[in-house]
Amino acid sequence: MHETTMDPNISDTGGEIVTMLQTKTTNIHKLPRLLSVGNDRTATALAKDDNTLFETHTAHNCLQAIEILEDQAPFDVILIDSYPSHTAQDHATQKHTTQKHNAQERNARQSKTQVCQNETQTLADGSLDEYQASLIEKAKRLNPYTTILLPPPSNDPPIDLVILAVQRSILSDQAATRHEEGEYCELRSAIDPDTDNYTQKQIVLVVDDDPSALNYAERILKNSGYTVITATNGKEAINIIRDCEVQFVVTDWCMPELDGLELCIWIRGNEHIGLVYVMLITAHYDRQRLLQAFGAGADDFLKKPYDPQELVIRMQSAGRVMRLESDLARHNLENQKQAAEMAILNSKLHELATTDELTQLLNRRQGINRLQDQWENAARYKLPLSVILFDIDHFKKFNDTHGHAAGDAVLVSTAKRVKELIRTADFAVRIGGEEFLIVCPNTPCEGAMVLAERLREAIAEAFVSIDGNNLSAAISLGVAERDESMDLVDDLVKAADVALYEAKNTGRNRTCLHNPVAAKV
Repeated sequence: MHETTMDPNISDTGGEIVTMLQTKTTNIHKLPRLLSVGNDRTATALAKDDNTLFETHTAHNCLQAIEILEDQAPFDVILIDSYPSHTAQDHATQKHTTQKHNAQERNARQSKTQVCQNETQTLADGSLDEYQASLIEKAKRLNPYTTILLPPPSNDPPIDLVILAVQRSILSDQAATRHEEGEYCELRSAIDPDTDNYTQKQIVLVVDDDPSALNYAERILKNSGYTVITATNGKEAINIIRDCEVQFVVTDWCMPELDGLELCIWIRGNEHIGLVYVMLITAHYDRQRLLQAFGAGADDFLKKPYDPQELVIRMQSAGRVMRLESDLARHNLENQKQAAEMAILNSKLHELATTDELTQLLNRRQGINRLQDQWENAARYKLPLSVILFDIDHFKKFNDTHGHAAGDAVLVSTAKRVKELIRTADFAVRIGGEEFLIVCPNTPCEGAMVLAERLREAIAEAFVSIDGNNLSAAISLGVAERDESMDLVDDLVKAADVALYEAKNTGRNRTCLHNPVAAKV
């Protein structure tokens, strides 16, 4: 947003008009078309100034300017001499032109002219002549969003009256509010309201080794609401991308040290930097280069010299793409999060379905299913398979004496010792109550007896603290190994149960091995 105050002492030189126009038109998002009326010095200065970004046309007087407005595409800037001369021929032309319009159009024009005159009565003599008013009315009728910028009335010699006829498609909302006398009205360039908040949050990195081209692109993008960072080569751009959250990179192709194509390849090879939209700009536009650019990962390709409006439109399109990709990435992340949460939930459900809640050992159903798998594997490959069945001695009496909380604590302590002592291939099952089963795959009965004795001793030595009392428990164990006489898994478990019964009958707190021969006898 720019605000310009004209010094009453400055003269009407082309250079000062050029400076003023450059200041007031930096927010126009395309190459401005300028019509200079009755001011050859300004038109000449604009034409000679290499830094001026205007497509300049001239008219000798207001009548000729009106004809040009009717015949050509809309102008962005109309520069009018404050006191252009008019010949008798001009008056005749004006009369002929007036007769061409019907009464309705004349009335409308007169009404608009009166409004225009009311708005612009700030010149030294307090009014506009009819030709200036007609030109202003014509400009406003062709484009109702015309903004009038008036010079201070004290200027002597007077300077030009400037009309910025800005198309609505370029500036969708503009404000031309009057300030105190002696100041120009302020022109506010408005960005598309749908993208205003979005673009202001976006960082665009412009990369070009040509200072004039870099400044040109920077000015266009800043006026469109983007936050712009500049770099003069690819290496400098990489350092910026590493430090800043850049969403867009607009880069020249041909640069020293690291060119635009190599920069694009680097960006696509570093996914940790996030989503970055890359636009390559080059004067060399051919099919091979186009394929090379997109093959390197470029999102867009712009040919030099480019129209500022085209750059802005392409950036708006890039913004839509980035928003869609960002939304898609967010949705994917949400889906992954939901999938992870679902996996955790399924794991918990599986755990609840297969694990004893108190001891965190396998429950009876899951334990027997897994034992069945080991039974079939041992039968197929002729491998040994042993089980250990044990329970806690006098557990009912323990519960009656110390309470169920103490009993649960003993069960948990016992399960903990089991998990600490069994091998990775083994698994433990809480059969029910105080009864437990340990399955030992690929293990003969001798190995299972060693494990059973180690477990019995460890549990006997363990203490559980309840209400300040250290309580301990003892277990009795029965060991059995699968043999050819057994047809089912239940036969193996029953054999271990027989051995456990023997351990209890012979004094408890001991381990007994099932003897198939003795069992037959």
